[in-house]
Amino acid sequence: MTGPTSLVLGVKLRNVPDINSTLESIRSIGFGFVCANIVSQQKVLEQLQQSSSSPTGPFTWSDLSLSANDWRRGVVGVITNFCETLKSSVGKESFVRRTSELVDEQISYCQHVCLSAIVIELPEDFVNLANILNSKLNNLLKGSNAYWIKIPMASGLNRSSDDETDTGTDDPWNIWNSFRTLCEFDRFIFPALELHADVPSKEEVNRWLGEPVKSIFISTNVFLTNQEGFPVLSKAHQKIVKQFLKLKAQVVIEAENFDTNLKFYNQYIQYLWSRKVNELKKEFP
Repeated sequence: MTGPTSLVLGVKLRNVPDINSTLESIRSIGFGFVCANIVSQQKVLEQLQQSSSSPTGPFTWSDLSLSANDWRRGVVGVITNFCETLKSSVGKESFVRRTSELVDEQISYCQHVCLSAIVIELPEDFVNLANILNSKLNNLLKGSNAYWIKIPMASGLNRSSDDETDTGTDDPWNIWNSFRTLCEFDRFIFPALELHADVPSKEEVNRWLGEPVKSIFISTNVFLTNQEGFPVLSKAHQKIVKQFLKLKAQVVIEAENFDTNLKFYNQYIQYLWSRKVNELKKEFP
């Protein structure tokens, strides 16, 4: 956020073939930064199937693709999610070894180009990831990178409004708490929440409001379409977003590919923010 009445939004795109042109495109429609996978899933599969860790081609974009300022302010790196189904292609032992190497390589690249933040989606077994991050954090120049741990705001289980918050092993808050414990509560690790179509319970939202949430990821699929054909959120989703905007969490719109129509999602979140600012002015004149 650049001030009390302005909001910097990000956009996460599944496909970013050219980081320079993508950054120019998203800025042209009002977004401040792009969340982009450091390597593609296809590249990951190719690397996993190699007998050695020596790459056969370019790992990712050249570090000369952008200026130092654009890397720092315009790009958030996303560590490619390693699908568990890939284990059958390369074997469990090779999968664990190579994914560890690839995660390490991706984080090292993000540090090399001085990205301000790195997004990591937690795998089912995150102990090895915690070990990698601990190693990075121990050798990190503090303040260089923030790690946004991407996790659902709610488990997605069908519960009535009277049900208690899920406290099982699939509960996202418990998963987050276990992971940050393994990372020794490092101050550079933050939750980055996915807001899905299923509305979280009040108890679930309140627990997250007590955490240092850095960002809210909202897929374009979560939005509804109003009578004029523009994207809007349900009233329940609006309320949640405004609660986190008040705490200065950044909003990231998730989409498959770049489209100029993404500007309408930006404009809508800006509208919610301006309403929240007006509410705060009335509350604290």
